[in-house]
Amino acid sequence: MVHVAFSSALLIDKLPLKIESIETWGGRLLVGTAEGVLFIYEVKEKDKKDPAVSGRSQFSVSLLDAQKSFTNKKPIQQLSVVELPNTLTVLLSLSDGYISIHDLPSFNQRGQLSKAKGCHAFAIDTARNPPVLCAAIKKKIIIFTWNGSEFVDSKELPVADTARAVAWCGDNLCVGFKRDYNIFNLGTGEVKELFPTGKTQIPQINVLPNEQLLLGKDNISIFIGFDGKPTRKYGLSWSETPLEIAYAFPYVIGLLPSKVEVRSAVGSQSAVQSIQLRFARWLTVRQTADPQQPGEIYCAAANQIWRLVPVPIGEQIEQLVGQREYEDALLLCETMPPGSSEKKAKIKEIKVLYTYHLFSQGQYERAMEYFQDLNHDPLQVIGLFPAMLPREVQLKYPPPVHDMPELAGAARDKALKALCVFLSHVSLGAPLPPLPDPTQDTPAVLDELDYGKVRDGWLIIDTSLLKAYLKTQDPLLVSLLRRPNHCHLGECERLLNDQQRYYELMLLYRGKGFHRLALELLARLGQQARGTPTLAPHGINMSGPNETITYLSSLGRGQLNLIFEFSCWCLQTQPDQAIQIFTAPRTDDTALPAAPVLAHVKQHAPELVVPYLEHVIQRGETGAEFHNELIFTYLDMIMVLKRDAVSKPETSLPPGSEPGLLGQTRAKLLAFLASSQHYMAERMLSRFPFDDLFEERAILLSRIGQHKEALHIYAHKLQAPLAAEAYCQKHYDASQEGARDVYLSLLRVYLQPADDMLPMVSPALALLNKHYKRINIPKALELFPASVPLKDLYPVLECVLQDNTQARRNGQVLKNLLKSENLQIQEQLIGVRSRVVKMTEDRMCLVCNKRIGFSVFACYPNGTVVHYFCCKDKSFDPVLKMRFPVVPQNQ
Repeated sequence: MVHVAFSSALLIDKLPLKIESIETWGGRLLVGTAEGVLFIYEVKEKDKKDPAVSGRSQFSVSLLDAQKSFTNKKPIQQLSVVELPNTLTVLLSLSDGYISIHDLPSFNQRGQLSKAKGCHAFAIDTARNPPVLCAAIKKKIIIFTWNGSEFVDSKELPVADTARAVAWCGDNLCVGFKRDYNIFNLGTGEVKELFPTGKTQIPQINVLPNEQLLLGKDNISIFIGFDGKPTRKYGLSWSETPLEIAYAFPYVIGLLPSKVEVRSAVGSQSAVQSIQLRFARWLTVRQTADPQQPGEIYCAAANQIWRLVPVPIGEQIEQLVGQREYEDALLLCETMPPGSSEKKAKIKEIKVLYTYHLFSQGQYERAMEYFQDLNHDPLQVIGLFPAMLPREVQLKYPPPVHDMPELAGAARDKALKALCVFLSHVSLGAPLPPLPDPTQDTPAVLDELDYGKVRDGWLIIDTSLLKAYLKTQDPLLVSLLRRPNHCHLGECERLLNDQQRYYELMLLYRGKGFHRLALELLARLGQQARGTPTLAPHGINMSGPNETITYLSSLGRGQLNLIFEFSCWCLQTQPDQAIQIFTAPRTDDTALPAAPVLAHVKQHAPELVVPYLEHVIQRGETGAEFHNELIFTYLDMIMVLKRDAVSKPETSLPPGSEPGLLGQTRAKLLAFLASSQHYMAERMLSRFPFDDLFEERAILLSRIGQHKEALHIYAHKLQAPLAAEAYCQKHYDASQEGARDVYLSLLRVYLQPADDMLPMVSPALALLNKHYKRINIPKALELFPASVPLKDLYPVLECVLQDNTQARRNGQVLKNLLKSENLQIQEQLIGVRSRVVKMTEDRMCLVCNKRIGFSVFACYPNGTVVHYFCCKDKSFDPVLKMRFPVVPQNQ
């Protein structure tokens, strides 16, 4: 950063006496000389609007006074104007080892600090109350305090060496010795050693804003805080060891042996300007009330005095912008008054220029980050890339920088990748595009205009993003097309077709609601020869029906005609996978109607009827037509499989455990007949064979309550007494008329068989012995043939008689217990009824504390009497807090 921050104006030339010190005060310049004379000059700035004003003529300098007796012809080593409380302003001077106090503006000597004899440096802090002054005297430092009229000594601080530089830093004192710097805590007496002064052994201390100190070490100035800790990683590096240093916002001015060097105190702290002022030795800066104003700056040589005039910040910024030093210009902008609209506008303007500069220098990623932070017009950014904007829009966005290099090769690819990142962030903030009508196969054309005439910003942004993705082969193109976007259909369709990006083209159609176009594309690619597969990104094979199946699985009832039309070739090619089209999870709003789908599947893929019906019923379908259809389909499959298995030797395997598909299908049928409650058993019976599938027929008979016929199948057709007994256990219900005598029905099947079959006495006796409690014994005995020996019935009769006897005995015991309980209750009732409640005119209600008199009253079981109105709960005494058992009304 090299620009003009200050201009120099020679104010005094060829002063007859040698200058030893300078100070400013109220537009006046005070010059102390080696001969002890104090010159007082008035410096006035001329009108800047006058074209004749330049350089030295910018100021008018006039000598107001020359105080020849200011000192006893001793050199005036140090001058300092101090503003004390009560609007008192004095001049402190150091000469011949004494600190003198002079009133201003009379310059009359007010007094002299006699105890500061031998002083060679002093420092004053007027920010404290009261103000304090420290004087360095050989190996001690004396602290003086202002008492309202004079400085009085308050503390003496011994030091190990002669203090050559002192400065106040809050409540502490920074002292520079010949070899090092120390910070003294005046409250605790603690001493903190900092670092050496360097080879020159000349300490320099400057106080900066924000509680910072700038300490010199050879040609480096180091920033530390008032606590002695470094505040910045790097210091100021001067080209030579400075003689003096001063701070003038926002710069640090160093007085070097051959020149004056200006460095920035913010940001990079780099060299800003070099001013050739030969033999300059003294430097002073009078700070203004505003810390962000540089104040009056004077430099002096032995016989010359210059004034450094700060260039306005705005002009400095323009210089830096003209030199394309945008980072330094932005740092300088931060020094402008906070909150001003001019500052915000200037910073944004420079940031925009800096961003374009970064882009022209090939720093595309950083440039796009700045564009994003600035919320810069995306169309202006897209305009940096040739042929990206529509023709008519491109004319409105010419390149803002004329020397923008041409993008080509690797630089173009790198720039496009950065553009992709930028536009993707912008695109995510776009409003959602209008959703296509889900009930239409092909919506109305969304993009009627030719892309060259398009002016819609979001349309251009997403289309440009798609172009950038295509040119950089970015896989994020797929994510762009999968989410809602504003891509121009016609332009993007042309680009994707040209590059044979068919998978992305399908996603484009899908996102715009053009399902027919997408499915036609998938069908055309999917039906290509197997030897020429079409591969999409991520290795997706577009050949075959897989992609069409996936697409159709995502459509809902609004596209039912499309699903039927384009599922045909999938059902014919890969029926096992194509069933997913109809069984894929869908919401209630998009679920496909089962009836038309079932008809479609039966027509084009009959082998898929069973899996589809199983899916529909598992999903919760309760329609009888679907349950009936599934049973009929199972039945047809079983009968076909049985015919195919006639040649095989018969085995006695349980139903449902046959080998192969027959056993699986029959097991499903048996389980479904037993579990489903929604099929029509009456219709089923006419379809099932009479000479086969006895287990299935038995289940159907049980559904319509024909237990005798069902038990006949188990007992005689299947000869499975255990199964018949299990059937009775399952369907027995003593509270239902038809199911109460199911065991008796099984006995009839055993003992009164049809078709001249012999009675099955043994199973009947076993059933009677085991379940006699659930059987009407008299009716059961009537069923047995007369030829059955009585001894075979003896166990049953014995158990029945024992149970009857036990039941009669239990009944008698219960009767006697109830009779006894009844007598006890009658006795208690007589006792309660015989209780007397005596009411008098003075009897009080214990709840409301009022007389009951002739009012209706209530008496609790424990004798508490209250108004009937005060009796809120008959089971709880509110006076004694007692609760009584509640007797049901029917007892």
